[in-house]
Amino acid sequence: METLVIRMPATGGGQAEWRIISAANDSVTQTERGELTAAVPLARQRRVVAMVPDEFLLITEVSIKARNRQQLAKAVPYALEDELADDIDNLHFSIGESLGDNRHTVAVIEHARMQELLQELSVAGINAQSIVPESLMLPWQPDTWTLLIESQRAVLRTDDFHGLAIETDNLQLALEQQLSECEQPPVSIKVYDCSATSGPQLQLPVTLTLATDDCSAMDVLTLGHTGKAAMNLLQGTYLSRSPVSKLLKPWRVAAVLLGIWLSVMIAVKVMDVRQLSQQHENLRAGDGNNFITLLDTGAQAIAKAENTQINNLGFRDGRLEIKLQASDLESLETIKRQIEKAGFTASIQSAETRGDNVSARLLIHGGKG
Repeated sequence: METLVIRMPATGGGQAEWRIISAANDSVTQTERGELTAAVPLARQRRVVAMVPDEFLLITEVSIKARNRQQLAKAVPYALEDELADDIDNLHFSIGESLGDNRHTVAVIEHARMQELLQELSVAGINAQSIVPESLMLPWQPDTWTLLIESQRAVLRTDDFHGLAIETDNLQLALEQQLSECEQPPVSIKVYDCSATSGPQLQLPVTLTLATDDCSAMDVLTLGHTGKAAMNLLQGTYLSRSPVSKLLKPWRVAAVLLGIWLSVMIAVKVMDVRQLSQQHENLRAGDGNNFITLLDTGAQAIAKAENTQINNLGFRDGRLEIKLQASDLESLETIKRQIEKAGFTASIQSAETRGDNVSARLLIHGGKG
């Protein structure tokens, strides 16, 4: 599938750039520049990757032991809190792939900046599937850093998941600092000088290899595109959803209700004759309406919790028992609070962690006073 790669401007008032890349990473079109609306026709039927300038974000790493990615996402902001000048509530944290030994790369960007980028794309009519740091689009290979030099700025990639933007006036000093702080300095730095004039003369204790190809910054940035984003900032509240997913979202509650009803029908088919008789007597005694009410209340609460699955249902003596699987204990507590907020009594009878999920038994009864 072809990909439309968009480079968002690093300065206010700047123009966006874009080009189409084939599945084989060959350029299908030349780089175009202008208002984002001009790229809309090219975005149709293609995957869209938008590059965000590294001036807008920080790429760092944390060491956290977590059972699953959801637990990790909750812990990361607090692990970095002392290192950041801004309040963590104002920041969006994106997690890259694991580096091993409980180490993870994290990209940090202000919510305001992230929302501004998404707003620019949305106003133009473009739905991006990935938003990636510009530096992580540069080509890279082991033991070699990649440096892209433009007129006023430079972009450096040091490995699979680390990079930054540097002002060209400070490039010599910044590179010296990066080399002194890294645990394993590179053997060489490959330099792509795309500045209008000859870039700064660098004197560094590693080999500098100057790319001789006459190319633009977009040529270099799309060289590193593999079809898979090294780090996609569209995570958490910014998780990209397809238009179809957005259309189906309002039907989530109905789908959960349907699933529960199907579970009821299956349960009835395999139920012991005496249990079926007891259920029948309960409903005849006036519990039928209560069952529907409890079922509806439970479904509404469960539908609001992501990654939650109904495994079994039971109804007896005016109490609805739901056996379910959730992503974590916090999700269970949220479901319980939602049910209690609706005026019913809910209790978690048991909860057992199994791998990355929690299996639980939830009991609902009572009614609105």
